[in-house]
Amino acid sequence: MGNSGSSTEKEVNLSMSICPYELGGRVATFPCKECKGRGTLDSIKCRAGVIRVLAGEHGLDLVVLAEYNETMYSSEAVEVLALLGDMVRELDALCEERFETRSFSSIRCGKCPFDPGRLYPKIRRLLFVDLGKCYDAIRQPLLEKQPEDKACSSCSEGARDRLFFLLHMVEEARRLVLRRGLGVIVEEKEEERKKGPKAKKDKSAGSRKLLKGCKGVDVSNLQSALNAVFTSYKRIRPCFSNAWLDPLPPKEGVLVRGKHIDGARVRLLQLPSSSQSFYHLLPGEYRYKREDVQLIQDMREELLSREMRDVGLGDQEAIRTYIEHAAVSGLTRMLRGKGMSRLEAANKAAPMAKVLARYTAGMGVLEYVLRDDNVQDVYVDAPSHQNPVHLTTSVSDQRLVGKMITNMVLDRKEMETTISRLRHIGGLPFSEAAPILETDLATLNTRATAIGPR
Repeated sequence: MGNSGSSTEKEVNLSMSICPYELGGRVATFPCKECKGRGTLDSIKCRAGVIRVLAGEHGLDLVVLAEYNETMYSSEAVEVLALLGDMVRELDALCEERFETRSFSSIRCGKCPFDPGRLYPKIRRLLFVDLGKCYDAIRQPLLEKQPEDKACSSCSEGARDRLFFLLHMVEEARRLVLRRGLGVIVEEKEEERKKGPKAKKDKSAGSRKLLKGCKGVDVSNLQSALNAVFTSYKRIRPCFSNAWLDPLPPKEGVLVRGKHIDGARVRLLQLPSSSQSFYHLLPGEYRYKREDVQLIQDMREELLSREMRDVGLGDQEAIRTYIEHAAVSGLTRMLRGKGMSRLEAANKAAPMAKVLARYTAGMGVLEYVLRDDNVQDVYVDAPSHQNPVHLTTSVSDQRLVGKMITNMVLDRKEMETTISRLRHIGGLPFSEAAPILETDLATLNTRATAIGPR
């Protein structure tokens, strides 16, 4: 693969074991914090583990790799992973199957391209490592001349049938990967579509036609296209946040304006084919290195375990100030333990403490939007984990039309925390009996309204 820092082919575990995971509805969550993998599908080790799970689990919509920097892959990426899982399941069966070979031909078997003892494990390994090379490993033996030795004919014919089946599968995967990763649509020729039903009656003719169509296919960019799928169809968050963000703006988006808010990058984009515009937010903490996120999370857990006796629990700002000051002290101590000087540790701890306070006693990622002077209204529609946050702005530009969609999705826990905080600040109930909650957030110059079901 072309990824720097990715695991190597030798590190891929090809045993039947799979990564530990938890199922919640149609979501598979992998607890990656204690694993030696990197918690991303860019890693061969992680990709192999996830594909093996999807070889046995069906009907999933989302896959979450819960590392310190968490990644959620959407249904478009999961569909591709499921196709690869189907191939793994087939290859596992072929690798376990005991094929009959003649003892006197064992020397020939070692050189034969159809030798099942070498062929199927090789294809399976390459499926995890490089999809283009896997495609070639399936296609190439079919282009070889079939052995003339009658002792080998039954074995080679059976292997060809199995390889044609695998070629059908990998070709289906190739077309989907190119469409999702590169926007390339591969269609059958018109005459092939017309002859399709007739060709199906002749298995041999159908196989020859498939091989002819795949013979000249360039698969050198197939792994890059697969990587593009995993890059394009994911959301990210640090583990101390409950809001998912798309790290990349829409491909069709045209940048109109950009700015920074408290270290977060904001981009306003025109969507030429849509009646809406796009508001793309990427805070600095969503780009933190793994070790920095882990420090913040460790400090957060330490603070939440303390008793804050000297803090007025009714004063949200007092709680936030306490947390920030305590975090500066604690993070400085942790950083000094890693070999930093006192000055270096204090300078790094200060902004990290602000982040910790924002996600512990503040409004989390929503604060950036609420601190944007151009934002007028923010809308979070139920169910929040399925609907991106929308907003309106006061920006006067004809290219930015209508309500703006954002790259933010708040999960259930984030909404529960937000509602709880609004109730705490306003001192008002919110329930079926009192389904409307209005609260002023003075420090953010914001009026918040929550409307529940009646």
